[in-house]
Amino acid sequence: YNVMQEADALLMPLKQSAVHEYGISPNKLFEYMSVERPVIFAAESSANLINEADAGMTIPPQQPAELARAAVALDQLSKEERDQMGRRGRSWVEANYDLDSLAAGLADALRVAAGDSSA
Repeated sequence: YNVMQEADALLMPLKQSAVHEYGISPNKLFEYMSVERPVIFAAESSANLINEADAGMTIPPQQPAELARAAVALDQLSKEERDQMGRRGRSWVEANYDLDSLAAGLADALRVAAGDSSA
């Protein structure tokens, strides 16, 4: 049993960093999305999985007032709306980060890199 399933929402806070301009992929974010809970994503990045999946809310990092605002906004949504956010997150991860699909994509890229034109 996963204790994250008890939460109404999950928080992914990241410190502001110039390196995030190139994207981020924190492992916990995939776990959060997989348990079908909305995520408050406190980060600035060129790659924002929560926005792409419409699976929660994104706020600027390191701003407690924004975190409070997001928590209140999620609380004001109906349970069904929060559940839909969570389901969209899980569906998005399954569609875009399935290990079989990722492995096939890597295999294709390696074939191309090796000069195999059949990839």
